[in-house]
Amino acid sequence: MNVNRITENVLKGIEEETTSVSISYLPGSFDTAKSLVNDLSRIKTRWGIEILENEDSYVLMFEDALSISIPREHYGDFNKNVLPVEGVAYVDLTKIISESIKEFQQEVYGRLQKALLSKLKSNKHISSSTVLMKHWLHVFPNSKFVASGEKVAIKLNDFDNGAKKLSSELEKLHGDDIGEIDSIVDAIEEGRPIGSLENYDYVAGIKIQSRYGGVNLLAEFNVNFAMICSQSIYIDNVDVLDELEGYSSIKVLYRRIFPVGHEFRPSIFGNIKSVIENET
Repeated sequence: MNVNRITENVLKGIEEETTSVSISYLPGSFDTAKSLVNDLSRIKTRWGIEILENEDSYVLMFEDALSISIPREHYGDFNKNVLPVEGVAYVDLTKIISESIKEFQQEVYGRLQKALLSKLKSNKHISSSTVLMKHWLHVFPNSKFVASGEKVAIKLNDFDNGAKKLSSELEKLHGDDIGEIDSIVDAIEEGRPIGSLENYDYVAGIKIQSRYGGVNLLAEFNVNFAMICSQSIYIDNVDVLDELEGYSSIKVLYRRIFPVGHEFRPSIFGNIKSVIENET
């Protein structure tokens, strides 16, 4: 009988006041026994217990819910690793449930950091934005990263450190209330829109300031929480912008160009460079 089935029977036995479920405590099985005690703590924290002695074992009974047969040679191990029951008539499982909740919280926050560092980083929109960032820097090496006017949770040029920082910020923000964190992790793992995070406009992105042929450029590649790209390039030369209006893959609005669709084609960066060379 697996742990989940035992747990179902324990809970059902409490509800129906039927006879208890019985299991045997074997060497190295304290995780299974501890899991069942955790489940009892979800029902109530104070339990009456009775310990029956047989020739080669002790039988630990939690009222009518659960009985555990413990070989004599492993009784000390049970008291040390699962629950101290020797010489007591009642046990208080408050500490057990507190530890269980803490372990679950640590598990969820561990999942969060793993999801940010793997699943989110490999998201197709974030990956393509990172490719565009690298291609831009290749075409315009005289560039530097600058602070964005928008609030970006993770900078594309320092993704791993940004993801770890965001994980820590979310842990401080939500603390013991991990329902929202669990939802965020599920969304990242399943590739769904994250929703939104307090204090941020974009989940990931970058802003790059460049100068070529006397023309100032400002490229922004961002991904919002709906996992949609938001991209633009500011160009401070009107002649260059006028010439770029002839390219079908982009649209020019005032002093900015935007992709037709959500993402630039990398080849447009080379086109921009060529137009600057011809117009300046």
